[in-house]
Amino acid sequence: MTDAPDVGLAQEAADQADLAWLVSGSDEALGRIIRRWNSRLLGFAQRYLQDRASAEEAVAQAFVRLHEHRGRLRQNSRLSAWLFTTTANLCRNQLRWRKRHPYRPLEEAPQASVADARTPATHAADAERLELLRLALLALPHEDRTVILLSHYEGLSHREIAHVLETSEKSVESRLYRVRRELSESLRNR
Repeated sequence: MTDAPDVGLAQEAADQADLAWLVSGSDEALGRIIRRWNSRLLGFAQRYLQDRASAEEAVAQAFVRLHEHRGRLRQNSRLSAWLFTTTANLCRNQLRWRKRHPYRPLEEAPQASVADARTPATHAADAERLELLRLALLALPHEDRTVILLSHYEGLSHREIAHVLETSEKSVESRLYRVRRELSESLRNR
């Protein structure tokens, strides 16, 4: 499997420019960063936490931290790596909190499409497979879950994931191979 394309040079340049403006005190730059990154971070956090409200909270907190720590950021920092790292850590912290304070989030009602021609049996089998995958992802350790979500769902390259996890591309590659194998075996054995 080949790496997904890197974040575009134009986006990196916009991130760097907005980061410089943010460090100098521009709240408008923060707004542009939020508009550019909110949906991707929310998708990542929602897959990590399996709960939309908690994901929204984690992403909002990541942007708050970006604003609070703007003075400490280096000009050459990769904003994408900082945002994904911060969001992943906030997600991990939320899961730790949940283990100490268990709760069951309200489930959103499934939305059936008129064009959905699947039979009830097929729908039930698909739902069961998705639930098994969700449980398998939740059982993964933080860095394993982060690497698979960033690769599969966010489409980040091995290099970008290595920046987020502060490791080598080779380490990311081997971790992805191992995690995919473990998930496949886990799902096969259920």
